[in-house]
Amino acid sequence: MVNLKKVVNKIINYFYNRKYGPKNYPEEFKYIIAHCKKNKVNLDRKFKKSVFSKKENIKLASKYIKKNSQNFWKNLKFVDNEDKGYIHRWSWALNLISKKKNKKKKYISSVINDWFFNYQDAEFDNNKIEWYPYNISERISNYVLLCELKIIKNNKSNMNHLTSQMYFLSKNIEFYKDKKSNHALNNARAIFLLSCLSKNKIFKIFSLNLILFLCNKFMDKDGFFKFGSSHYQFIFTKWLVEIYYFGKKYKVKQIVNLKKYLHNSIQACNFFIQKNNYGKLTYPLFGNISPDFTPEFLLNYLKTRSKKDNLSINSKNYNKEINGNKEWIKLKNNFQTIIFRNPLINEFDFNHAHSDFFHFVNFYKGNPIFVDIGRKDYLTKHLDYSLGQAHNSIMINKSGIFDGFIKKNFFTKIGIYELNKENYMVKYKKNKIEFKALLSDKSTIIRTFELQNKAIIIENEFNNMSQKNRIDIPLFIDNKIKIKKIDKTNILLSSKLFKSALSIKGENNSPKIEIFNKKQYYKFSQCRSYGEAENLNLINLSFLGKEYFKTTLKLNFLD
Repeated sequence: MVNLKKVVNKIINYFYNRKYGPKNYPEEFKYIIAHCKKNKVNLDRKFKKSVFSKKENIKLASKYIKKNSQNFWKNLKFVDNEDKGYIHRWSWALNLISKKKNKKKKYISSVINDWFFNYQDAEFDNNKIEWYPYNISERISNYVLLCELKIIKNNKSNMNHLTSQMYFLSKNIEFYKDKKSNHALNNARAIFLLSCLSKNKIFKIFSLNLILFLCNKFMDKDGFFKFGSSHYQFIFTKWLVEIYYFGKKYKVKQIVNLKKYLHNSIQACNFFIQKNNYGKLTYPLFGNISPDFTPEFLLNYLKTRSKKDNLSINSKNYNKEINGNKEWIKLKNNFQTIIFRNPLINEFDFNHAHSDFFHFVNFYKGNPIFVDIGRKDYLTKHLDYSLGQAHNSIMINKSGIFDGFIKKNFFTKIGIYELNKENYMVKYKKNKIEFKALLSDKSTIIRTFELQNKAIIIENEFNNMSQKNRIDIPLFIDNKIKIKKIDKTNILLSSKLFKSALSIKGENNSPKIEIFNKKQYYKFSQCRSYGEAENLNLINLSFLGKEYFKTTLKLNFLD
């Protein structure tokens, strides 16, 4: 039954409370506005353009571009706004030094100096991309990090300008009415890092208290952030590592209160991390992929950045295994790991989640087999990456079972259509898990997973289905794996690391089996980072509707 009061509140929020700002701040944090007005900074505006000239290959959010330091801040036109935002965040500098640190110092110093030169007279306007609160936050944080890494030298003029940006940011923290925004945590991180560097006690205490408040609100008891994305889990953990590092360095007493959140967040990262026989680390890409940093960068960064505090991932301090909670679930034995997410727990409102109903990823000895293909970018034309058709899920008439909640049409946004625990149920036993969906037409789908040593068995049962329905079961296979059809119901999957046989059996309905590999066109790509698109492997099973039928998949590893 529809909750009318809830619907009315959502309609009001939809039309009248869509913006962030001080009116949405929790009461205990509104005091900072007065301090922003009181502590205005007089900008000296003495920046001079650098004469240094050199060209470098710069990584942006979705691509690489060659930029000369002399004209770096000219011709900033991009198809994807994330690229333009990224260039103003200065995250490109951290990517640049990840390979040859010492040889890039002059280039980075010159480009950042010229940013101050170009924008010393600019009016702060949060409708312009360079002054979006998130972009200011990344810019401030990356400045502090680059100073700490001795890539750039801190000076009074830079600090005055950044402090003025910090005050502007403090008046524009991304708090929304009745919505959780991870951007608010990033805003607070920037304020904390800069106030540590500038020894601004009021803003340092304010921002740390805000960080602790948000961690308590955004994280579950096991350390998982409530935003539906495995990649963003690593992004947020990076933020916490940096906050904790600078809190310790500048002897902020209350920083000890962050350690439990950081510990749990690292533990949650370890839930996703897989390690193969060659020691290579990887993790699945549930949900959106952040444009900020690649999975490889984050794994290396988190492994090395916090070793002094014994907080790095995959360390001896984090041997305790988390097999999951209500949202994230793992089946595991000595050979295989399967990871699932229950989308009902945190749903899809204002987060980075995808339509993960029935979806799964699978690793054999740390090597990806059935994969999540991620999302190419945030452009509207690529929204389909977040729907059921781009996941190892089940589709009815080319739509995922609850795709409407991802598309966020008006009726789902205001609560007319809602999901509840009767629509999607999860039962978990040792080495076995069952997902059951009850659809609006009273039909049901049951998907069961079981691990048996080197085999994975997936049963799909359909009841009370309309005979007009077409059912599709897409299976996305890592593109490094070779796929070869042996006969009508058996497929060979192989790589340099393993060989396996996939058998497909139908009861009361035989599937049509199609294979799309890297030599063939398909509408999706396998995305290993934001903007990166590779050819993919897909096995698609399709069925014409019957009232009842069942299909069983068994993948048996032969090595």
